[in-house]
Amino acid sequence: MRYESSPLEFDEELDCAVHNAWFMDGLHVPDSADYVSGSWVADVVPHGFCWAAEKLSLPNCKGIIWRDYKHLRFIITPIVVDSENEVREREVRFEENILRLVKEFGPMWEQYKTELLELYRPFKEYDLNKATALDLAQKIEQLRGVGRRMCEIHFWGMYASFSFFMLFREFWKALGFDPSEQEFSMMLRGFDNKSFQCERELWRLSRRVLDLDLVSVFKLPAHEVAPVLQTNGKGKQWFEEFDSFLDEYGWRCEKCWFPSSPSWRDDPKYAIRKVQDYLKLSGRNPIMQEASQERDASIEKVLPKIPEDKRGAFNLLLKGAQFADAFSEEHDLYCEMQTDALRRLYLLELGRRFVDAGSIDKVDDIFLVGAEEAHKMAYWPEKWRLQHLIKKRRAKASQDLEDGVPVIVSKKMSTEEAFGYMMKSRDPIIIQVIVGEMPEPKPELKADLVGVAGAPGVAEGPARVVLTDEQVNDVLPGEIMVCPTTTISWTTAFSLVKGLVVDRGGGCFPMRPSFRASLGCPVCSIHSPGRPRLKRVKESEWTARR
Repeated sequence: MRYESSPLEFDEELDCAVHNAWFMDGLHVPDSADYVSGSWVADVVPHGFCWAAEKLSLPNCKGIIWRDYKHLRFIITPIVVDSENEVREREVRFEENILRLVKEFGPMWEQYKTELLELYRPFKEYDLNKATALDLAQKIEQLRGVGRRMCEIHFWGMYASFSFFMLFREFWKALGFDPSEQEFSMMLRGFDNKSFQCERELWRLSRRVLDLDLVSVFKLPAHEVAPVLQTNGKGKQWFEEFDSFLDEYGWRCEKCWFPSSPSWRDDPKYAIRKVQDYLKLSGRNPIMQEASQERDASIEKVLPKIPEDKRGAFNLLLKGAQFADAFSEEHDLYCEMQTDALRRLYLLELGRRFVDAGSIDKVDDIFLVGAEEAHKMAYWPEKWRLQHLIKKRRAKASQDLEDGVPVIVSKKMSTEEAFGYMMKSRDPIIIQVIVGEMPEPKPELKADLVGVAGAPGVAEGPARVVLTDEQVNDVLPGEIMVCPTTTISWTTAFSLVKGLVVDRGGGCFPMRPSFRASLGCPVCSIHSPGRPRLKRVKESEWTARR
């Protein structure tokens, strides 16, 4: 069996000959190699990007191509539209689509959520115990098709909502206002969504801990809580409510796109940690607070400042931009987290069959087996022995992780030219997620670091540097969290901290104004003056410099 397990791995010679420049995706960062995800993500994700870009007719970009880079990161390149005539033709269609979607986005997203849940239902109901190894391999392959449709919906929503946001921000600036001012983000926040509902349930469960006098149990390490709860009546009562919560939200994963990352239904300790975090807080539910009322008050305050002849456009673009908030917060609970958890469910079951057959030693070794390899093995698992290959791949992954990942790879362009090429795409996801809004230094402040405000407010407190998921659990109320980026699994911590400083936007939406602002958490992305954001070569060096 060849060491290279997927045709979608990055080939520097071939891929750099075909494309002008490649860029590291710094947000989707596993802790170790995940062979089973590389070809899957590098297939379904660009499919969704290109489908959505064409459906909306983005003027300057036809989507983004992804490659698996050493099974550690993903490296990407935009499909830039070079012809000015084609750009103009696409602009006409894009304007028609985006104006129509202001009215239709909400209902369409509701329909898409229903469609997605129906796609997942047969996989959730399937009896794994009766399946053969080949049955499981075939189901995993069928999930690839589900993943393609999921990515179509996922990136349709991201492209549409982020385009709304960018258009509104440009309109706001054209009126002479500063998007970094408080009113701008306050107008976009405070919309209820599935992510908020999940957090409210976690908060409710934390209050039930107090009601049932179980606080002493929750002072134990998270992995010890569930077994102890099963030993007493009140604990069982709480766990029954928690179990119902997992029926609804247990498909939530700690990290997106990598089935090697556990879901809450696999191990309840991850959700129990969130409950433990909320137990650090006293008083009323912090989720949402008065965000919706403050939003309405902010809009009412701003409206008189808008010229009469601009108010129609203002209302239209504002409504569109507001979709970016709610969609950003909840889409991953319906999209990649569901497919990730389902793939994990089936892969682990296949891993058990391979362990029983002697093909691999540990169930988790399945994540170091490529998808195509696993399907090949499933025909006759007893004939395969991959222990030597697993050992080799684990050692290589450790070395690759130490070596780091290049920020930009190109045989045709300098770093500055490559950055300009990427920005030429005007791709909303590149601008909002991969690069983000660049800060505008104000010399009069004489600041050592400058950034972009992601939520209104001023905060002061002790800094807590967070570089890993595990360190999030150490965050205490009143601290300022400082980290490279964030993920949706960190949202509970936002209710604890006074402020958040990130090197790049967290999750999928750099601003994420609603969740952070609704929790009273000012956010900013920080950059050293004069240093392009994409200069970092590898994470260990970035950490050392900080």
